[in-house]
Amino acid sequence: METSLRKSTRFINCTISGIPKANAILCNEGAIKTIGLSGEIVGDKTIDLRGGIVYPGFTDSHLHLLGIGMSLETLNLANITSPEKIIKKIVEKLKSVHEGQWLQGWGWDQNNWRDTVYPTKEILDAVSPNSPVYLKRVDGHAAWVNSRALTIANITKKTQDPDGGKILRDNYGAPTGILIDSAMELVRRFIPKYSKADKKRMVLKAISQLNSMGITFVHDAGTDLETIELLKNLISEKQLNICIYAMLTNNHEVYDNYLKSGPFFDNKGYLTVRTIKLFLDGALG
Repeated sequence: METSLRKSTRFINCTISGIPKANAILCNEGAIKTIGLSGEIVGDKTIDLRGGIVYPGFTDSHLHLLGIGMSLETLNLANITSPEKIIKKIVEKLKSVHEGQWLQGWGWDQNNWRDTVYPTKEILDAVSPNSPVYLKRVDGHAAWVNSRALTIANITKKTQDPDGGKILRDNYGAPTGILIDSAMELVRRFIPKYSKADKKRMVLKAISQLNSMGITFVHDAGTDLETIELLKNLISEKQLNICIYAMLTNNHEVYDNYLKSGPFFDNKGYLTVRTIKLFLDGALG
């Protein structure tokens, strides 16, 4: 008996764990409708997996969806083994940056270097004295900035550490260029904000990357209201093809309304909002 659905896709010649006699799957509107034999299932579109193994979609239990999209458009410093190699990437990137324009990057980790002490602003000043530089550490809990960025933010010897953060200082009390946790915001607030169109583009890039790795469900750790509205719009536009469990960011302006109205559940399962991400006593990174 042939099984078919309108606007459906069938995957044939595949290996299905736990069902050794089956070699075909019929999908429709993001859901598996039938598992059977290639000769018994028909669909509008056919993809021959040539014996490949079919896995269930993977879940990432902690990521930052917008952050992934942003990282795809900024300088990637992950897994670089020395500050000298980072500087080479910065010099190359500066060729496409107008003087005075912010240069942003992410992913550095001094634990990957021979000398594991935190880097300083002077290293960045040597190649970027006029353009402010803001480089986020791999864990997102520290930023490495140059003197120009500190000047724009008016961070000096006299600047007090903010609650929940720390400005690293040298033996004379001057800022070294490393900002920890909430101290990052002292500089970050001066970086031009992304528009809604920018954020939409970045989220779609992040989703595309997750698709490529077989990730179909994510826990977004620290989601603001604008991103939630963006995700709702993507659902209505049928552009969201992963499921998101959103943890509201630790800001009462974000979660107050949800404490009054209760959780949000998208009726198709694409978006769930019923958790708040809280920070206590810093991070282990």
